[in-house]
Amino acid sequence: PRGGRKGRTGTGTPPLAPLQPEEATRRVKGFARHLGAALVGICELDRRWLYSHRGEIFYDNWQDWGKEIELSHTFAIVVAVEMDLELVGGAPHTPSVVESGVNYAKGAYIATLLAHFIAQLGYPARAHHLRHYDLLLVPLAVDAGLGEMGRNGYLITKEFGPRVRLAAVTTTLPLVPDKPVDLGVQEFCSRCLKCAETCPLGAIPKGSKVVFNGVQKWKLDEERCFNYWTKVGTDCNICMAVCPYSRPNRSIHRLTRWMVTKAPVPRRLFPYLDNWVYGRRWRPKEVPPWIDYRSP
Repeated sequence: PRGGRKGRTGTGTPPLAPLQPEEATRRVKGFARHLGAALVGICELDRRWLYSHRGEIFYDNWQDWGKEIELSHTFAIVVAVEMDLELVGGAPHTPSVVESGVNYAKGAYIATLLAHFIAQLGYPARAHHLRHYDLLLVPLAVDAGLGEMGRNGYLITKEFGPRVRLAAVTTTLPLVPDKPVDLGVQEFCSRCLKCAETCPLGAIPKGSKVVFNGVQKWKLDEERCFNYWTKVGTDCNICMAVCPYSRPNRSIHRLTRWMVTKAPVPRRLFPYLDNWVYGRRWRPKEVPPWIDYRSP
């Protein structure tokens, strides 16, 4: 296929024979997993999650500033890659930002190749990743059934909690969409408050949801959050590391997450149990020797 800006767009050529949505979905999800996606979901593209005009991305696209974003695609494939629990545990220090960068790169790799794979099937496709977002990935991932948005603004997945990085591909290829899921996150987050109480600059609200731009959610203070990034020189990740949903993938934690999805009582009880077992305040954990950030 003919590549677009930085190779993220496949224009597609007319397919030899149209794919049925079920077959196309099987191929797309299978290829995404083959490339390394831990989770894959599909949704119809909600135009509310599209940006209207271009902004700046790492200073290298200033010539596009203010241009209207045109995207006629109808479906989105959202992929998630897991972040290593041990490295995230070093938050807010170097190990966590290294793990963020690695998984942003993995997401870009998966999305770019997946877009060109779809183009080879005969349909236009565009990759959306860290350096080329045309849309908001968290609400898109919610629509695609990968999880729910938590108090900390992250996607909370059943398998990994917020320890994921996201990328997406939009296309006109007819696909079978997944359905949003109810994991009990909204009630759990309304009672937990662990991320809000741990945030160094109070960027995560402790109160109730508010309506912002027509969406009811816990509204983050993005400027405070980013100011802390500039102070510590990383992307922090404390709220990701401290989240009870980020716990190790052991049988007891899998059982806990399953119970939270099934009944309201565990959603009220387990935030307190998590504080009892893991403590309420965050302290960076031990990391592998090869990435020890402390001075000898």
